[in-house]
Amino acid sequence: CGHARRRLLAPCHSLTRSLTRSLTRSFAHSFARQVDFKSGCSSSRTPALNNYKWSIKYLLDCLDVENGWYVGQIGDPKIDHNYWGRAEEQPPMKRPALLYKRDSMPASDLYGSVSAALAQAAVVFEEAGDVAFAEACLEGALELYRWGDGRPGKYSDYYKEQTKIYKSTGGDDSMATAAGWLYRKTKDPVWLEKAFSYFSYDKADVYCGWDSLWGSHVSHMISLADRGIQVPGINEYRRWSTNKYWRAWLQADGFQSIIKTPKGLHYPKWNAWANLAFSTTSASHALIQAKYTKDSTLKTRLMNYARGQADYAIGGNGLRSYVIGWGANWPKFAHHAGASCPSSGACGQAAFKSQQPNPNGPNGAMVAGPGGVRKSRSDPDGAYNDRRNDYVTNEVAVDYNSGLSTLFCGLIELF
Repeated sequence: CGHARRRLLAPCHSLTRSLTRSLTRSFAHSFARQVDFKSGCSSSRTPALNNYKWSIKYLLDCLDVENGWYVGQIGDPKIDHNYWGRAEEQPPMKRPALLYKRDSMPASDLYGSVSAALAQAAVVFEEAGDVAFAEACLEGALELYRWGDGRPGKYSDYYKEQTKIYKSTGGDDSMATAAGWLYRKTKDPVWLEKAFSYFSYDKADVYCGWDSLWGSHVSHMISLADRGIQVPGINEYRRWSTNKYWRAWLQADGFQSIIKTPKGLHYPKWNAWANLAFSTTSASHALIQAKYTKDSTLKTRLMNYARGQADYAIGGNGLRSYVIGWGANWPKFAHHAGASCPSSGACGQAAFKSQQPNPNGPNGAMVAGPGGVRKSRSDPDGAYNDRRNDYVTNEVAVDYNSGLSTLFCGLIELF
């Protein structure tokens, strides 16, 4: 959205998804999942790796082992949301750093999410030949895992006024995901046991948004098993994947509240905000399983689903593209402060209210997309407005693009 507040739960999930809950849950998980689709992402890998390292270094710099604290968020949502302009020109204002203390503030969602992002980064940078940075990432991942292991807690239980916009539902998914990636880095099977110890068939939800990594984690574990690795609990993982996750997302007939629009967008019925992020992230999980499965029927179903959701996002729905700069009738007025500013000169409310398209993209960013039946029962596909003041359907965010980038890399490689 272009706001300057730095929250770590969702971006970490993003970082985790693409390598496969705010800065932490999103961007990190995104680049890391692309390890599985290196050939599909090869043309853009070097600049992406540089951006990824910058983000991971930020996560590392927030960790103070000696004093036993982690900077989980910087900024106040009310203040930051009221500023419209370039991030680098934000005037002096109150920007509190929210410190989470190892010994007195259990927050396994935050610690686990950052640990997962760092563990994934350790895998990526070791493969890229940056061994020293990979080891630094592993050290940070292990440290934060110790903070969260056996000490459940939610980051939003503290600093409630500052974290209320993104309340967490728990950290078991983060801890399981971190353990899975620590296995990938260390090859120690103990980590696979740890990962399964956090999994519960009944409690694991199917909603692959910024607050849940279960779809990502289970697809990761199944992909390992399909490569011949002995994964503890694999039968439970497969049962959940078949009977809950893919039963919900592939059929989209209301099971687990997953439905589809007449033109083919699969999304949670109860949701209006960022439905495209849900659909493209679930589709990226489909390709991770499709790459390694020996079940040809399942592979075909997963690949068809993934392609269908990608096609919808870039204009195959016959309506429009929701990716800025790509396809027909793409969004011109995305809710993004910096993008609305001219390349030089003053920027502020005049830019926000301008009737002119955003002069600076941001190209490649996917907007939230149609609001579904929560916005319009009669026309769920049309429940979208290309207006700068529509932050529900026309906002962009790193966690929206995290699944999308993995999805595209997978499509290039597998198709």
